[in-house]
Amino acid sequence: MPTPWGGGNIALHFALTHPALIAGVAICDTGAGSDDPAQFRAVTEGWARAAEVGGTAGFAATILEHPIFSLEARLQALEVPALIVVGERDLPCIAPSEFIARTIPKAELHVMAGCGHFNNLERPAEFNRVLETFFRKIGWEA
Repeated sequence: MPTPWGGGNIALHFALTHPALIAGVAICDTGAGSDDPAQFRAVTEGWARAAEVGGTAGFAATILEHPIFSLEARLQALEVPALIVVGERDLPCIAPSEFIARTIPKAELHVMAGCGHFNNLERPAEFNRVLETFFRKIGWEA
């Protein structure tokens, strides 16, 4: 199975693979392509072709599939707290984020109003506040 490479997917898969190493996990704007993997593959392959023409050929093999819904049993078994953050306008990530939040037993969902996929850039103060609050809840302080 191809590895999902987005930042939220990396955090999610690290948590699923090494839960004993973490106190909790923040999963932000994750799961694009889970609703329709074939369409996502076509779009990302189109981006890859455009990137290759532009000189960044390595992009072609990075993101092929996001099997978030196939992870249900593993998500149910994850026992660490999880914060799921998604922008209300990040349409490809809303259903997968809601699924993740419903499925992980100690998960909470935060939907950022008016934001798309880059909510950390669109509303950095709110994004940072939400993450800092979560990190304090799990006992981590900077």
